[in-house]
Amino acid sequence: MDLDDVDSKDEGKAPAEPYLCWRCGETLPFALFPLAHLARCPRCRADLHACRLCRHYDRTRLNQCRHERANPPNDRTQANYCTYFRPRRHAFEAGHDAAARQSEQELTALFASDNDPGPDEAPTSPSAGAAADNTADEARQALEALFADPSNLKRDQD
Repeated sequence: MDLDDVDSKDEGKAPAEPYLCWRCGETLPFALFPLAHLARCPRCRADLHACRLCRHYDRTRLNQCRHERANPPNDRTQANYCTYFRPRRHAFEAGHDAAARQSEQELTALFASDNDPGPDEAPTSPSAGAAADNTADEARQALEALFADPSNLKRDQD
């Protein structure tokens, strides 16, 4: 039983299979249905009347919507007023978040230099920490020289 196929005689009956939040996977209480335009997940506060929870959402399509007459918004995660919105039960994709985190870690590793520790890492050796301190000192001296008072430069030249 999909919510768009509900007859007036079926109103108030719980769906056979629960709906899940598209972001966190929390089971959505039946009391939320039909979804208001500004409904939010009780756990993660994600907008529920959003493309990501809609049965027409399809990330492989050009505009990410299978409905031929819909005009999808720019942000598929924000609440919208689409009249073609129909919630889907399997909107939560647990692996998608893990894949996004893995990609982010790979990009961070790709663009991090060998000498720079990551944001959560401490320097691996005392010499690495000392080298970072020396580099910081050199950078500060260069900055001070760049913005030095011009009157001081004239005195130094005399």
